[in-house]
Amino acid sequence: LPPDVTGPAVKVLQTDKMVLILDDENVKLTIKVPTDDVTCTIEMSKDGIVLSADQVTTTVAKDKIELKKTPCTIEIADDITAKKAAASVTISDSITSKNGGASIEIAAANIDLKNGASSIALPPATVSVNNGALEVM
Repeated sequence: LPPDVTGPAVKVLQTDKMVLILDDENVKLTIKVPTDDVTCTIEMSKDGIVLSADQVTTTVAKDKIELKKTPCTIEIADDITAKKAAASVTISDSITSKNGGASIEIAAANIDLKNGASSIALPPATVSVNNGALEVM
């Protein structure tokens, strides 16, 4: 038996080049296509669809789409988020970018820049530096 057969609820169709796994117990379909250096995989279950090839994975679920290539991730859900290590950008009602202690938020009514304890706020009519230490109107 092929090594992917883990019990009576699992059916496997294997050719020289591909493997198709039907798992009735876990309600999951898996397709494996090996190449010279990596195996490309499609997994479909109640939770969604996962496509993978080496270090790249795409997940399509009921509530989100996620694209990963270690160490980077892009997630589309109610918001859109792109991440790499400590850096991230999120698009929602505003746009927020963070990298370590530094951040910027661009909203409809203001722009806020922060780096550690330092900050600059740009509402429509004023400029505020370090929470009012310097304010220009």
